[in-house]
Amino acid sequence: QLIRITASAGLDAGRDFQTKENTLRQSYVLLSATAETMIPAIELLRGQQVEREAQLKERTTQLARQQAAHILPIVAEPGVISVELPEEDIEYARALAKELTKQHRVTAMVSCLTKEGAFVVLDRFEKGPIDIGAVLKEVLLSHAGKGGGGPMHAEGRGPDVTFLSVLKQRLL
Repeated sequence: QLIRITASAGLDAGRDFQTKENTLRQSYVLLSATAETMIPAIELLRGQQVEREAQLKERTTQLARQQAAHILPIVAEPGVISVELPEEDIEYARALAKELTKQHRVTAMVSCLTKEGAFVVLDRFEKGPIDIGAVLKEVLLSHAGKGGGGPMHAEGRGPDVTFLSVLKQRLL
């Protein structure tokens, strides 16, 4: 509930005006807009972006559902499925873990390599003796990573990818 007032004078005011004018003119060109059509053009772009993000999320879920149906729950050990994705796609890793858990009624560990190391998501169908969030946090702390969660879902990342094998052993 505060009001911020910004003021400039003299040469600073002229430079500030010129910078904003140049930015506005470039925006007109990029959006094929005029001063009168700029806001509607931005609103249209924002609406399209939201729609595309929703479509992408739905397609990601559909793909994860299909892949999960083809993965047999004997990959790591009965009750645990471990999948390493060939490329970085964190949203897909989340969707796949959720679908594996739902379809096979197991604990799912889905990981992917990132520019900074590795990302992992853990999902569990039902509560068990192991709190996957606590286990993940403990493993990541000893490997300079960050993450955590609860007994049913956890996520984390770390620069030292060896934490993935340590985590897998702890879950088994």
